Amino acid sequence: MNTPTRVLIVEDHTLVREGLCMLIANQSFLAVVGETGDGVEAESLVSTTYPDLVLLDLDLPGRHGIDIMTHIKRDFSHVKVLILTGSQSQHNIQEGLAAGADGYVVKHEGSSELLRAIDSVLAGECFVSPRVAAMTNSGPELTERAKTLTARELEIVAYLAYGKSNKNIADILSLSTHTVRTHRQNIMDKLDLHNAAQLVAWAIRRLIIR
Repeated sequence: MNTPTRVLIVEDHTLVREGLCMLIANQSFLAVVGETGDGVEAESLVSTTYPDLVLLDLDLPGRHGIDIMTHIKRDFSHVKVLILTGSQSQHNIQEGLAAGADGYVVKHEGSSELLRAIDSVLAGECFVSPRVAAMTNSGPELTERAKTLTARELEIVAYLAYGKSNKNIADILSLSTHTVRTHRQNIMDKLDLHNAAQLVAWAIRRLIIR
């Protein structure tokens, strides 16, 4: 029998936190190992509960979620961090993705979207909900950079926007996964993006605009 994924919930609204605990408890592949509404306590819980995944709000008493995530990614690089927040601030979205979030979901989404995000993150992919991607600002400079992408790179961007993994894309395009990874890195270099979450957010936004 597979060991359930250990989940730490960091959310300062008690009712929301209780709802998340119930949702997670009903998934056989997940187990809540800790919960808190305090930003300072969150960091100590990561050290003592050994989570595989942290569901992290941003606006927390004691310490901001971005600071907590930076600490987790520095000291516990294997831990996945999925931001789950009510904030639709473009600044928070861009800062969260830049800081290395494995996924970003707003609380306005339904539970099915959250579970889909968890599945993606645990599978090693990043997840950015379309609502979030639509609020990121590509800007004219990034639009100009996009013109340097080749037809193959644009094709891969389209598949990324639809949530396809490297292996999925490799199978569809009859390429090796190594070749797909190389294309992804070239795309990120051309667009001056620094992690997978930023790339997926840009890919989804481009699809929405088109």
